[in-house]
Amino acid sequence: MKQALKPVMEDKKANIIATISIIALLTVIITARVTLKLSKTFYLIAGVDISLILAVICFLVIRRRYNRERKILVSKYVSEGRELRIEYSFLRKVAGVPTKFKLEDLEEATDGFRIQIGKGGSGSVFKGVLKDGSQVAVKRIEGEEKGEREFRSEVAAIASVQHKNLVRLYGYSSVNRQRFLVYAYIPNSIVNQKMRERKVMEIVDERVEAGDEGQVMKLVCVALWCIQEKAKNRPDMAMVIEMLEGRVPVSEPPDSQLVVVDLLAAGDDDDATTGVRRVVETVLLSPSASSQHCLLSEMSISGAALGSGRILGRAVEFGKTHVVRPKGKHQATIVWLHGLGDNGSSWSQLLETLPLPNIKWICPTAPSQPISLFGGFPSTAWFDVVGINEDGPDDVEGLDVAAAHVANLLSNEPSDIKLGVGGFSMGAGTSLYSATCFAVGKYGNGNPYPINLSTAIGLSGWLPCVKTLAGKLEEEQIKNRAASLPILVCHGKGDDVVPYKFGEKSSEALISHGFKKTTFKAYSGLGHYTIPQEMDELCAWLTSNLGLQGNPLRSKTPKSTDSFSPSSAFKSLKSLIPSIPNHPTPSPDFKVLPFSKGRPLVFSSGGDTTPLWHLGWISLSDCKALLATRGVDLDENSLVYLGPKVEEDLVYWAVDVSSQEEHGVVLELASRKLCFVEVRTLMVAADWEDQRAMDELAIAGHARALLEWHKVSLFCGACGGSTVPKEAGRRKQCSNEACKKRVYPRVDPVVIMLVIDRENDRALLSRQARFVPRMWSCLAGFIEPGESLEEAVRRETWEETGIEVGEVVYHSSQPWPVGPSCMPCQLMVGFFAFAKTLDINVDKEELEDAQWHSREDVKKAVSFAEYRKAQRTAASKIEQMCKGVERNQSLSTDFNVESGELAPMFIPGPTAIAHHLISTWVDQGSGNVHSKQQPGVSLSNL
Repeated sequence: MKQALKPVMEDKKANIIATISIIALLTVIITARVTLKLSKTFYLIAGVDISLILAVICFLVIRRRYNRERKILVSKYVSEGRELRIEYSFLRKVAGVPTKFKLEDLEEATDGFRIQIGKGGSGSVFKGVLKDGSQVAVKRIEGEEKGEREFRSEVAAIASVQHKNLVRLYGYSSVNRQRFLVYAYIPNSIVNQKMRERKVMEIVDERVEAGDEGQVMKLVCVALWCIQEKAKNRPDMAMVIEMLEGRVPVSEPPDSQLVVVDLLAAGDDDDATTGVRRVVETVLLSPSASSQHCLLSEMSISGAALGSGRILGRAVEFGKTHVVRPKGKHQATIVWLHGLGDNGSSWSQLLETLPLPNIKWICPTAPSQPISLFGGFPSTAWFDVVGINEDGPDDVEGLDVAAAHVANLLSNEPSDIKLGVGGFSMGAGTSLYSATCFAVGKYGNGNPYPINLSTAIGLSGWLPCVKTLAGKLEEEQIKNRAASLPILVCHGKGDDVVPYKFGEKSSEALISHGFKKTTFKAYSGLGHYTIPQEMDELCAWLTSNLGLQGNPLRSKTPKSTDSFSPSSAFKSLKSLIPSIPNHPTPSPDFKVLPFSKGRPLVFSSGGDTTPLWHLGWISLSDCKALLATRGVDLDENSLVYLGPKVEEDLVYWAVDVSSQEEHGVVLELASRKLCFVEVRTLMVAADWEDQRAMDELAIAGHARALLEWHKVSLFCGACGGSTVPKEAGRRKQCSNEACKKRVYPRVDPVVIMLVIDRENDRALLSRQARFVPRMWSCLAGFIEPGESLEEAVRRETWEETGIEVGEVVYHSSQPWPVGPSCMPCQLMVGFFAFAKTLDINVDKEELEDAQWHSREDVKKAVSFAEYRKAQRTAASKIEQMCKGVERNQSLSTDFNVESGELAPMFIPGPTAIAHHLISTWVDQGSGNVHSKQQPGVSLSNL
């Protein structure tokens, strides 16, 4: 204060002295005039005095100007330099000597601030890599008047380790009122794990008095003082410096609502689904909720308590909800709950990559609230966490709040959609708790549970309130609900956050309490995270238990001892054929799908607006009778095993009758309103949102691929001997006793790629001569021996168009069993490829043309194509073929705009992987396609 007042005092003293001097000099002049009259002496004295007066006046003018400039500098120091001084003080305390970054360096590191990883009330955060290879996160403070408040929030955030991604502060940049803070980038998972393990100092910069937790707590107290609700309690910035530099003792502040959470919470946006933030009041849960508040705490397994039962004086405000829309027909909706400290966004990105196109995923973000495990500091959580141990109470009311939120999210789903809940870690506990609420029929507080669940999943979690389940599952109706609910529990044996025994005991407890469909999967060496193997098994489990499989005959192959297995079914078939038609209906029964020249048998039934086609299954006796009338005996080796439908007690087979066409078999079937139709035509005629149609299309594709493979593998490639079917036609073997080479079904891998021009936002599309007019698609080509998929993408693009490709990103795959018979089944492997050169040089032997197309043009092409119109046209054509009116097997459907005019261009329909590559680019943009692998697109699960 004395130093601040000193300049003011000096100015005042100088002004007083100058004024007295001028008055004194004027007095001397007046006195000389009176006493000396107009003598020479008077003029001499007067001249000297006037000179002195002018000198004093000049001094005052110069000093005033100097003071004005000094005030401007001081003002600038206060507005800019002082903030930098404060910023520097904190940097020096936390990060040692600070670095002042150049704005150009930060722009280069973050690719022009394009890679945004977060946004809050005070600014946006971007991920980047410095020239020395350090991964950093750069926070851009948005708003010219936020400097002081931003500094306070950063003190609170860093000192209390609240930033989930940003912990160590490297430096700053301040150019033309643009302010940036630069941090080390640390993934959420590492921060959360260290906080759970109470090893915060391991992620705090080593220069903070290494190992001194007390120093960190001191900084926390400073932060809490800065965010006091009452302005009079907040220290000014000069006092903050004094506190941080240790010149003023830091006392423990009074309780605060921790408004810093509002600045930093991950769920800072509006609800993605409704456009508003969700607030769940306790009135939803309890008759007396108007006088109560939500309890949020952890759960336990066999008394493994993680809750405190602490009461919050406000409603629970949930964060942003992220929704992953189904890519195919909507058959199921699952609410997926994240773990402690996470948010819905991270899981939505992972779930979007799963090959489950018929599932809609809803990924909410938990409320941000103080967590006991973190010493009261806030984090996103479904309930409070005290510690992971073997004893303690369950926070039933807090669990009810979370379960009610899940039920609320599922309440608006269509009545014919299967509903489920799943989660990871804390989210897994909430999921399993919801499963018990469904079985019992009510929440823990006694209110009715309103949702009919079809599945529950818990990854790396545990079952809460297990001690209170005893006696609740005795009623017959409750037992039936528990026994019918499929539950999957997965846990890693190396989990050091939620110990493996919790997951194991959870599974045992569920089974012992009547949840008979509980499946437990353990993974050796897996910690508190997920791995591809776990997610693959999750997909398979969901597909099977929710009935989502595209090909219902191939969901899983029965064991050899099962009567539905290929070997058992073949033995039954072999013994049954000679006794037809006198043999009674066997168990399992057999159905046969005939093929002629690669075309399956189908029939058509009238629909409301569009005819519906169905596969033309016939009985085994009908198949034998048809062949017998033409003098051909049915041979069991001519039948190929497709798979069973256990619930219908049926095993399905395929048979090729192409050689019998001249004998009248085809005409005989046509008399029954059955017809052989190209699979390509069926693909166009199939409603891709009709699961039945897509299931049958998958079966037809599988059967055609097997039968065509049998036709091209009649002889052994090693010795030239004939081959014979084995394992019910699932493989073949050389009949030469000296050879006996095994032959397996052939698959030809093909890369198909959408080449993207990032700079100009364009995609490369091509035409082949065989295409229908105006259709454009992606480049494609076969993989050569010894070549990787990425190499094939680059080579094929170069050979066909002369364009060099750099980055190659996998998208999805699709079986394509509709090619020529010499290639029974192609496997299309889809990629995005980013061009390094742009000049096109088309290989006319491969392509008719190839051109760059803007996003807008491609978007129009997607919207111009009337796929529904093509589907109705093809379905009507099939109906006419089955009636014998139409005999032309080929189909060439044109696509028009709604006005009836021809569209400039169109792309393949939704049954082709090319459609999904192109539409993904159109929807997501070239900058995002690399980060989101799409669900598998195939005939089996479009």
